[in-house]
Amino acid sequence: MSQKPSVKKSIQMPPEALTRDNRGLPSRPNRRKIGLGVMAFVQLRCSEHDAAATAEFQRIIETSPNFLACHNTTGAGDLLLIAVARDLDNYSAFVKTTLRRLPGVTSIRSNLSLREMKSSSQLPVIRGEI
Repeated sequence: MSQKPSVKKSIQMPPEALTRDNRGLPSRPNRRKIGLGVMAFVQLRCSEHDAAATAEFQRIIETSPNFLACHNTTGAGDLLLIAVARDLDNYSAFVKTTLRRLPGVTSIRSNLSLREMKSSSQLPVIRGEI
């Protein structure tokens, strides 16, 4: 019995849709060039911290393509998320249909990016420390 080779789906993007690293090499999609004009930094406060609420919250965060990152933080809020949307109307709908329905959320504070000044996934490596 022969097995089908596994096929990995990939999205082909035109070169102009990719940002370039400091060497000029394509590194990752440019969100604006693929139609995601809004980036929001979202601070949430939560009233529920039990295992069930946390698991459901995490499931929603992990399955929503709009969330790029989620961090449990210190300070005024409990969580800091990075989310993207096509435009302000799309972000408004996302707040209504997704953010406001997250379990235990008592406060949502969105800060919209006006201009991305630096974005990198490259980590600094200092000789002798690793």
